[in-house]
Amino acid sequence: MFDVVEIGLDNVEVIIPAPVERPLLNRTLPIGLPPVIPTIKEYVEEDLDPTLLPIFAEQLPLKPPPDLNFDEMIEFEPTLPPTSLILERNIVTGESQGFKEVQFNYTPLEISRPPTVSNSFKAGSKPFLPSGFPISSDRAFANSEDLDLDEDHYLTCPPGFDAGVNFTFASEIKKVDISENVEIISQEKMPNILVPPKVKREHITHAIKLHGLKYEDEYEVRVPCPARTWPFQLDVFQKLGIMCIERHQNVFIAAHTSSGKTVVAEYAIALSQKRSTRVIYTSPIKALSNQKFRDFKNIFDDVGILTGDVQINQSAFCLIMTTEILRSMLYNGAEIVRDLEFVIFDEIHYINDEHRGVVWEEVLIMLPEHVKIIMLSATVPNEMEFASWVGKIKQTKIYVISTLKRPVPLEHYLYTGSLKSNTGNLKEPELYKIVEKSSPQIIQRAYRNALASVKDKPRTAKQSDQMERQSLRTFVKYLESNNHLPVIFFTFSKNKIEENVEYLRSVNLNSKNEQHQVNIFLKWALANLNESDRKLPQVLRFSECLRRGIGAHHSGILPILKESVEMLFQKMLVKVLFATETFAMGINMPARTVVFDSIEKHDGNKRRFLLPGEYIQMAGRAGRRGLDDTGTVIIRCTKSFPEIPNLHSVLVVKPTPLESKFRLTYSMILQFFRVPELNIDDMLLRSYSQFFMGYDERNKQLIQEKQSLLEELPDLSSCNFCFGEEIENLLALSMHCHTLTAELFSTAVFGKHFSKLMQPGRVVLLNIKPYFHHLAVFIGFTQNRELPYLFLVLDKEIDSGKVSEFIEFLPLALYSNKLVIVHRGQLALISCSLQSIVRLHKSIISVGLSNEACLSSPSEAVKKLESVGEELFNSSQNLTFFSIDEMINDKKLFLDVDERIKTLAARALELESCQALDCPSLSEHYSICCQRYSIQCDIEKLSFNTSAKSSLLYTQYEQRVKVLEALKYIDESNQLTLKGRVACEISHKELIATELLFKSDFVDLNVEVMLALLSCLLVEGRSYDTHVKNALIVENINRLECTVKSIAQTQIEAELHDDIEDQLKFNFCDSIYQWACQESLSSIIKSNSIQEGLFVRCVQRLDELVRELYCAAITLGNPKLASKMEKASQLIRRDIIFAKSLYLP
Repeated sequence: MFDVVEIGLDNVEVIIPAPVERPLLNRTLPIGLPPVIPTIKEYVEEDLDPTLLPIFAEQLPLKPPPDLNFDEMIEFEPTLPPTSLILERNIVTGESQGFKEVQFNYTPLEISRPPTVSNSFKAGSKPFLPSGFPISSDRAFANSEDLDLDEDHYLTCPPGFDAGVNFTFASEIKKVDISENVEIISQEKMPNILVPPKVKREHITHAIKLHGLKYEDEYEVRVPCPARTWPFQLDVFQKLGIMCIERHQNVFIAAHTSSGKTVVAEYAIALSQKRSTRVIYTSPIKALSNQKFRDFKNIFDDVGILTGDVQINQSAFCLIMTTEILRSMLYNGAEIVRDLEFVIFDEIHYINDEHRGVVWEEVLIMLPEHVKIIMLSATVPNEMEFASWVGKIKQTKIYVISTLKRPVPLEHYLYTGSLKSNTGNLKEPELYKIVEKSSPQIIQRAYRNALASVKDKPRTAKQSDQMERQSLRTFVKYLESNNHLPVIFFTFSKNKIEENVEYLRSVNLNSKNEQHQVNIFLKWALANLNESDRKLPQVLRFSECLRRGIGAHHSGILPILKESVEMLFQKMLVKVLFATETFAMGINMPARTVVFDSIEKHDGNKRRFLLPGEYIQMAGRAGRRGLDDTGTVIIRCTKSFPEIPNLHSVLVVKPTPLESKFRLTYSMILQFFRVPELNIDDMLLRSYSQFFMGYDERNKQLIQEKQSLLEELPDLSSCNFCFGEEIENLLALSMHCHTLTAELFSTAVFGKHFSKLMQPGRVVLLNIKPYFHHLAVFIGFTQNRELPYLFLVLDKEIDSGKVSEFIEFLPLALYSNKLVIVHRGQLALISCSLQSIVRLHKSIISVGLSNEACLSSPSEAVKKLESVGEELFNSSQNLTFFSIDEMINDKKLFLDVDERIKTLAARALELESCQALDCPSLSEHYSICCQRYSIQCDIEKLSFNTSAKSSLLYTQYEQRVKVLEALKYIDESNQLTLKGRVACEISHKELIATELLFKSDFVDLNVEVMLALLSCLLVEGRSYDTHVKNALIVENINRLECTVKSIAQTQIEAELHDDIEDQLKFNFCDSIYQWACQESLSSIIKSNSIQEGLFVRCVQRLDELVRELYCAAITLGNPKLASKMEKASQLIRRDIIFAKSLYLP
């Protein structure tokens, strides 16, 4: 038997022999451990123990692996160097004369800053300064008056720390001025061909409309050596766009669909290649990005693509990417931005998208000054307004170019299912032309004929289905026989698309040769799939349809099949295509004919008619330039017939204008808190929505003018009665009394006694412009509900001299007869509201005229009532007014206003004791004080209008900041915490995902269950009842819901109503778990009855989220979690879901 004794803290154990009968020694010596110095490794482990962090309080500890190398965890970007070496040359000969050290004078956001070592654009790097943004450090040192500064104004205590460092010894150190030996080069001196010279911008017209006839003949002169040419004659708008690009100008091209806007983009890319700069082409959807990559790759050799799941040739001079990728680059200061010359925004009208439109606004605002903007859009009615906004926020000019008509005109028809006899006495569909290509007006006669052809016979569901099947077959055969193929059927239901494809099962539109070509193509397209994926039901079903020349295109179809449909459609091997509206989004695939199954759709909230912009985008696919003289658009009305107002709103009304969908997100707020030099107020002020709120630079000029007027006002400090704050206190008390009196009068009106007091002839004190504190006589009531009271008021001044117009806020006449304004002479007849009455006099003066007489002949009334003015003037020195108590005279009402009456009485006593009342020049001095107050109010109002607080979103911003503070993403000094930095790495559902990362029970889950839970954050579309079968997933779903409810409760406490709980959708939990467990897609589809395309989209988005969480785990310093995320990505990236795009090499 042996005893084991620990000695020290370095795990040294000594074995001591002992007899059996002897009791075992304690593992720790009775008097405690000896004072042995711990090892460095144990010191580091103790300092890095995550359980010591407050965020891990009351949670399971996370122990680092025993073989962890702590040196590898200390990685950071090197500090930017303050100096650099430049080569000196002889000015005449150009001979090298050596190197010279120079000091850079830059801020961290300037384009002239030295490049970083890493070319990544992950969170951590600072963005380049957006054009038009001021550099602000106010937020970083918001409470600068509370900072500990030494005599040289250096910070001695960092913000958020309790104590700092004493630098008293620094006075003994000799200071060396390196500027004596180093030349300081400012940003203006540094050569940069992309940075335009500074110019004065006071009178810039931000949007300039270019007309083709004026500049068309100058194209050859202005572009003598074009960077790219085409084998066809360019249109006028294309020439104008190229000329603007050559002159390094910003361009907004709003041209009709299929008119050739891509020509301008191609020229910008070619010019960038010629100038050895870089260009970015953004698109709204990945399908369009893949297609453009293939198209541009055939023209330019050096082309790359960056999307959520594809990264090819990232160092290329031309990069094609989604707008979300570009936003991430701009927020994190990617080095590619330094060399960027052009950014091309294709389909910029996608800014109208409810969910993703904000991304376009963010990118446009965040672009640096040296980057030129090329915006391509379909025709919109407010292109000048939109261009003015972009030009205003970027402080530059935007040249607007638009087309007046389509290159291929459209003709619009209605088809009701009726048949007519052709020349061979055969029945064929009858079409009714309702819009001519030359006149955008509905033809009323054609509409009536179409309406008359509709048969209102009742049909059973079975009969209706059979008739719909036969009608569609007949209609397709008619299109084929009349040379109207290829045709695109736009249908706004995935189930309806599948149904229509099934209706045409017996229809074959391809010849044997064309079927052979389809077979060869499908063999090539599906060659990289495994045997199981090639036998998927959807793959087999659609392959058979494609051979017959019939295709479908919607979100429920596998991506590789959608790309196959697109390519076969371009090769004229798909003759009939059933598609949703996403097929019309930028994909250049025109057809001979476009057919709408309906002009109604369900937008996720309600069923509505198509917007004009949506209809034009889809109808614009009809008519192939160079092949068709006209494009044919047909609206099928076999089930419901549209009324003419609805038809007019879709076909004839102007396209949908560009609108702002700007909204605040937690990710956006955290990105701005990450960079102290930027302020989110600047983002709010520059949003497109704020542009409509009247924000204008002229407000700043008005503020300066008001400041000048304020300085010109006389100083009242020399007055013995109004010096100091005496006159200001008088004004403040007067305004308070005025407000209380108005409130009490509004209450008194509801009392029965008040109606008895308001009798014709009652003398009142008015306070209405320009009759401030004038005595008047109540005549009667008018028929105007807004101004029901009619008064005679003294109008002409004789004895009292000029009275200030700013006397409005001086209700001193309630308590002092000195300040009641009484005039003799002419009387005026006015009508006013109850709020204009200040007090009621106890006496009644007989007017002698009826209410009707005063209204019918006011001049006669004034003449007969001149004596009344004399009586009023003579009685002004002995006025007696009703008190508020007497006017109310109602116990119930009095209980509600008792406190306010006491407050009014107290303020009255303060007024009586004001020293300024004894001033002999009270009226003049009070007028000056009121003017000062009025100007200050104007300045405050203008300052508010020019600040972010005037934004409709500012309240929401404050609420979201409260949520971030409550959840510990931001500390009390407005600095990002560890949770905040982790959340910056995540772009989707960042709060929920971050909270999960900081919960040990989530981190300890196995990878398959973790993926199933994360899928709840990514499901698009509506949620349907899904019973999750896996018990382990169900248990953790309950924990996830608790986390989300906690966040929701925090938002409610911050008065932010955001339905975050409704964002969890459990449609694919079991399916994702099975996929992570390496089950085949065919078995998953069979066991869960889900649409293949939706599931594939969910898995692809899940992979993007997992890669973001991997970066977040690195930021968090959790290698265990990072390893799990890396494994999770490897588990789901397989088979047909991540098959290479057919557009990619």
